[in-house]
Amino acid sequence: MRIDKAVMTLKNYTESKERSPSSAVREAAEDYVRACESINTDLGRLEDLLNKNLRSEAMQYANIEPRIEDQVAQLNFPGRVDFEMMAAFQDLPVGSSLKMEVIENLQSAYAEYQALEHQYRNLRKLVLERAPVGERVKALREIAMLDRINATLIEDLAILEKQLQLDLLKTIRKSAQTGDIQEMFEAKEEFKQNWVNPPAPGVVEEIETITSKKQEEYSSKELTDLANRGMHFVRAKDYQNAKKCYENWAKIAGRVGVKKGDSYWARIEPLYVWVEKYENDSKVKEFAEMQLFALRKALLEVVLDAKCAQRIAEFERLYAEVENSGAKIPKDLQGLFDSTISRMVDYQKKHEMFLLAGLFAGGIILLLAFLIWMVARSR
Repeated sequence: MRIDKAVMTLKNYTESKERSPSSAVREAAEDYVRACESINTDLGRLEDLLNKNLRSEAMQYANIEPRIEDQVAQLNFPGRVDFEMMAAFQDLPVGSSLKMEVIENLQSAYAEYQALEHQYRNLRKLVLERAPVGERVKALREIAMLDRINATLIEDLAILEKQLQLDLLKTIRKSAQTGDIQEMFEAKEEFKQNWVNPPAPGVVEEIETITSKKQEEYSSKELTDLANRGMHFVRAKDYQNAKKCYENWAKIAGRVGVKKGDSYWARIEPLYVWVEKYENDSKVKEFAEMQLFALRKALLEVVLDAKCAQRIAEFERLYAEVENSGAKIPKDLQGLFDSTISRMVDYQKKHEMFLLAGLFAGGIILLLAFLIWMVARSR
């Protein structure tokens, strides 16, 4: 009897009021038990794959026609529990319970796969397009970070990484011969990855030997070129570019361990001294300009009043500071200083004379008042 017919027969029997099973019901029960045993065998195999973290293989196995989920759904018919209870009293065969927890685990696997479907699709695209090994490793590593239960990913990643290591080593050897320093160091930088299986010690040693030698040659050429270009800018009195050359030189020198006193330093020292002197001179010039500005501002804002003597002392102090800074006082500022001081001195003299006149007038008035008092008293 076909399983769908057997299930329908058992379902009708469970829903009917008849309690004595017919021969058709017994035949259906026997076919149902065999189907349950068969599907439980498949579920056991599926459970084994899931327990081994072989999710992709489990999903493929589950989707072989007829699909396991469809069969389980058919066998787990409504009223199944009632039938099993009735079968025990009617001497009908009852199969083992369906492993429904395996179906739940399979559905969880589907959900996890769908969350990574975009990454898997991108990986398949890279494989079909025969993309560079480095791109495929990057895509596979991204999936492996998110999909930690898929054991085959680690195996595939290890194989691809080994191929990538060989490609990078070939690139380093080739670029060392052609003199493509940038390509060589980019390849070396790619070796600094978290590999599933790290490169062999011999490979790492070979890379270090090749790149160290080329680094020394490359650094020597760069240091020489920067020193020559820097001196060209010194002769042109181009401070900005000269300083930039020295800063770039200092970075490379620091990386390769150049010290003061060696041959490389001897080439850059004139540039270094010129930049230092230029910066010191610039600071002195800037300070002098600030002093000139302060003096000019004070002279332009002068106020003629009783505090002229204090202001004259302040102006003379500012003037002395300008001279001490090494600044050359412009003629117009010198003229402004002299005329301002002269005006303030004249104002101060007039103010003093006014005070003396006031005192003299006050004295006369007091004397007259005293004489008037004496005359009045004598009468």
